[in-house]
Amino acid sequence: MLELAEAIASQETAPERTVLVVAMTAEEKGLLGSALYASKPLFPLARTVCGLNIDGVNTLGPMEDIVVVGYGASELDDDLRAIAAAQGRRVVPEATPEKGYYFRSDHFSLAKVGVPMLYTDDGTVSVEHGARWVTDQKNEFLRLRYHRVADEFDPNWDLGGAEQDVRVFHGLLT
Repeated sequence: MLELAEAIASQETAPERTVLVVAMTAEEKGLLGSALYASKPLFPLARTVCGLNIDGVNTLGPMEDIVVVGYGASELDDDLRAIAAAQGRRVVPEATPEKGYYFRSDHFSLAKVGVPMLYTDDGTVSVEHGARWVTDQKNEFLRLRYHRVADEFDPNWDLGGAEQDVRVFHGLLT
């Protein structure tokens, strides 16, 4: 998130619109931070063109695709598709929408009040290792580290996927 903000701030030409970077808190306590922002925004929500939820980073390396959580919930899917295609990637909907992840993350507080929001997740097909490897890595993370003490920085992460995603986000916001 900070790398994205720095990239936007250091551009030779400023974006056409103001870009606001907000770090929310208390998502797991009922989206409290994002609900507060939605009720008391720094800029009028009627003038807020869109929002992007960066709920985590891709630590599995470059992907052939990018996942949209809540696919079809906003017109930003089309913008994402064009930018991802320029990277040689495709946009895919989340595999398990019945789990309700779209309704349990910070973007939802703003989507409920009419702000077009985009929430992405890691891809499903690693450029280097393929689809099965990604599935295995995600299952291991959920089983051993998700919301546990072991959910810590790992120097073995491949942040090439995070960089790839930040470039997509930069294209969306500028």
